[in-house]
Amino acid sequence: LMDKNSSTLIAYTVGLSSAQLQRSRKLLRDKAIIKFAKKSTVVKSIEASKKNGIQKLVEFVGESPALIFTNEDPFDIATILADNKFAAKAKGGQIAPVDIHVEAGPTDLLPGPVISEFANVGIKAGIVGGKIAVKEGKIVAKAGEKISPAVASILMKLEITPFEVGLDATVAYDGKDSKVYSNIKIDKAGSLAKLKEAFATARQFAINLAYPAVDVVDQIIVRAEREALALQRMLTENKPSEGTN
Repeated sequence: LMDKNSSTLIAYTVGLSSAQLQRSRKLLRDKAIIKFAKKSTVVKSIEASKKNGIQKLVEFVGESPALIFTNEDPFDIATILADNKFAAKAKGGQIAPVDIHVEAGPTDLLPGPVISEFANVGIKAGIVGGKIAVKEGKIVAKAGEKISPAVASILMKLEITPFEVGLDATVAYDGKDSKVYSNIKIDKAGSLAKLKEAFATARQFAINLAYPAVDVVDQIIVRAEREALALQRMLTENKPSEGTN
């Protein structure tokens, strides 16, 4: 499969259930083949491959990797996987990816021992309309901190899913240029924001430089007219009166 397909990606399952794995396979149907193998088997396969430059993949093979074989652009495959993560519940001992906040408001939980569980994690709760309601919102786990079992239990009861799981394709061998790309991070929103910022900076620079590009020539003309009118006013205001030297 490695030699028959143009590109090979190495991915790892981060808390992925078998059902979610099947969904990932369906996402890549007709685009890629996903296979799981032991680290030693994968290393031997890479070393035996006839593809130029693919041997560098060995450096990035960890335990229990998933291999994705494709003739598509490997970054397109990585993007599909990144765009289709699955929400997952928190477990005790996991590191919070972001600040986890329990909002104030009603819940569907019935009164009982669970109300003491809220108190144990510092959440003020009471009974409203026969059900438990959170009186004040609270951050129960800050980003980078371990989630306690008690907090994980409350989050599960409130159906708060702060994690995303999926196949993370972090390394790829691109057969088109015979290169291995590592630390692949797909961040569409972040990349788009950087592109917008770069475009805005370049646009203003071109206007200041009076560079006649299609995207800025109208602004250059407007600026030139504005400056010409300002110059005309200045000359009129400073025009010498008759009879003066």
